[in-house]
Amino acid sequence: MAEAKASAAKAINQANINATKMRHMTIPVPPLKAQQAFVRSVEAHEAAISAAETLLAAAPARKAAILDRALRG
Repeated sequence: MAEAKASAAKAINQANINATKMRHMTIPVPPLKAQQAFVRSVEAHEAAISAAETLLAAAPARKAAILDRALRG
């Protein structure tokens, strides 16, 4: 980020970075193991979200069944 800010040409309320300068910038990335751990964490959260969405989708039918049983008997 600091490298991009330092390379930006200042204009009126606008910064511009030359594409040639941008090509030579280094972009730090976390180690592969950290990236993989992050992916596993995101996948676990997505699985939990999917399970919750499935439960929520079934709720109206379950509610109707409960009401039907209660009103019949």
